[in-house]
Parts: sequence; C-alpha cells; structure tokens
Amino acid sequence: MTEAVHRCEGFRKLKLSVRGEFGDNINVEVMDVKQSQDIFIENLLPHSNYSITISAVNNLNLEGPVYTLYGLTPEGVPPKMEPPIVVSRGHDVVELYWEAPRPPRGIITEYDIGYAIGGENWKEASVNPGLREKSIENLRYNKTYRFRIRAKTIIGFGDYSDIIQTITVEGKPGPPTNFTTTRRSETSLELSWGEPFIRNGLITGYKIECNADGNIDLQQNLSMPTRSHVFTNLAAGTRYTCSLKAGTSAGYGESSQLVTWTHPRAPNVPPTEIPEETQQSKKNNPPIGGVVGGVVAAILVVAGVAIAVLVYIRRRGRGCEANRPSGSPEREMTTLNLKKDRGDYELPNNPLPENPYMELNWEHSDDSVEKGTDISIDQ
Repeated sequence: MTEAVHRCEGFRKLKLSVRGEFGDNINVEVMDVKQSQDIFIENLLPHSNYSITISAVNNLNLEGPVYTLYGLTPEGVPPKMEPPIVVSRGHDVVELYWEAPRPPRGIITEYDIGYAIGGENWKEASVNPGLREKSIENLRYNKTYRFRIRAKTIIGFGDYSDIIQTITVEGKPGPPTNFTTTRRSETSLELSWGEPFIRNGLITGYKIECNADGNIDLQQNLSMPTRSHVFTNLAAGTRYTCSLKAGTSAGYGESSQLVTWTHPRAPNVPPTEIPEETQQSKKNNPPIGGVVGGVVAAILVVAGVAIAVLVYIRRRGRGCEANRPSGSPEREMTTLNLKKDRGDYELPNNPLPENPYMELNWEHSDDSVEKGTDISIDQ
C-alpha cells in the first residue's frame, strides 16, 4: 500500500476511524506522515472493545485500501455509580436496589454500600457482584439514614454515588405493576397484577375500584396474598375504567389504571323450524338406507340365479360329451373286459373327478343291453 501511494508524489495524510462498543467513536487524520511512526490514540474507555480502520491518502487525494484492527483496552476502576433506590422500608430495615455501572471499565468484583445516621460514622456492607438488591437491617426506628454505593474491580474501588436519605418507618407504597385483564366474558372480568416495585413496607392488601360512565359501580378490598380478582354479574358490552392501589400500615399508595370491557352479548337468532314430513312425502321419498338395502338384495338374488344357470349348463355339457362317440379307435369300446390285474389298464389323461367312484357305461356283446355300475377308484 505504501509503495503504491508513494508512486503518486508521496503521502499526504493517514485517516483513522475508532469505534468503541459503548458508542465512543473517534476520527483522526495524521498529517506529514513518515514511512514508519507510532500513533497514540487517547481517551479510550478501559476494558472496552474497539475496531480501528486505517487508510493512506497521497498528494493527489487518492485513498488506498482500508485495513481494520481490533483490540481490547485494559481494565480500570469503575465509574461513579447512580444512587441506590429505596424499594422498601420498615421500622428497622431499608431495602435498596441499584443498577450496575455502565460502562463497567472492568469486571465488577464487589459492591460496597455505606449507611449512617446524621453526622455519625459511615458503616459498610459488602455485596456479591451478582446481586442488585440488599436489605440493610438492625436499624433504629424513626431515624433518618443516609445511603451511598460504589463498585470495585481488580484495579480498585470507584467513586461513591451521590447520597440519598430515608426514614425508618413504613410509608405508602408505589403503584402495583402489570395491572391487566387476563380473562373476560359477557358478564365477568378477571383482573391480575404484580407487587409494587416501591413497597415502602409490608404490603397488607389491595383496593380495586371500577366505574362505568363515571360512576363507581365496583369496589373490592383484597387481602395481601391476592394477585387477581374476578368481578361477576356485569353488564354485557360495557367499558370499565379500573384503578388498583396497594396498602401498608401507612395507608394506600399510588394507583395503577386500566381500561377494560366485557364482551357484547350475541344477537338472538330465532331457531330455524324444520317442517315435519308428510306421509305422502315419506312414500315418495323412502329412506336412503332402505333403498340401498333393497338394491343390494336384488343384486345378490340375480347373481345367485346366474351362477346356478351356469353350473347347470356346464354339467349338461359334460354329460353330452361323455355320451358322444369318439372318432379315435382307442376310445371306442364295444366290449370291456375287467380283470383283477390292472397292469394293462391305462388311466386317461383327463383328471379324475372329486367323486371316488366313476360311472362307466358299456355295451354287452350278447344282449346289447346297456348296463351301468360304479367301480371304486383307488386313490
């Protein structure tokens, strides 16, 4: 790259573009570039991924290929954190919530919470880096406490957050969360919700009020474990505006609002009357099952008759063939001499009938009387 650009009257400048994962972007142009020199890029965030693109521009304002480099800066101390949030308080306890510092400038290994009354010395509470909530207990009743927090990496602690103050007595809670309609019908509504993010004490119950057309039609006080309620006997197709409040020993707090409605009632459609069949229509239109059954029975009768006729014709044909004189001298017999020794008897090629007896006819030479007998055929 450098040789190609140098052939056009030499370098004019280097263009560098730096892009960080947390949105810190830097563009740099380096003038009077030597063939070899070091360039320092400052004010980068610790423990942050960066991509750096670099290209050369010659005196004819022609830019060469762009090269991209990637790198991770080393760790540093965490930045100053945002103050913690008091999510609940009681006579001897305060519960805090906080967000991790961003950018962290390193891997967080610990959180440190400081708390104190008035001008007294600070006390410290260490918290695992995977947690975002902590209850500070064994506090004195009805006292104003101060709180602050900081984070730590392997390099050390960052700066403490700004200080917040709260009193160790229960207060009114914040609005309940996720207030919604889970089921509805023409005459009922099921409402559900979650606990307030800011509790300010032990939640003792909830209060629901719903109105239609500006009038409070529904009101219900519920016990602490409840997270849903069903209103019944409502008007169909009605719009309701509902409010929900949570309560502690200090009273009910801020409300969550919800607009909901019941399903409209389906229109009444008169049932379609089916006229009764008359006797004449029954005669003219017999049941389909009866017609089909009659057709099948008729087909079976015709098939049976046809089979019987075919069998009869076949048997008649065989009888005629047996009585018909044959033109072959071997099959013409005027005299049949039967002997016990059957060695000279040749069985016909025709297959034997299933009947173990064969009927033979012959003509006697003396009286020319046709006789018949049954001779057993050894199987």
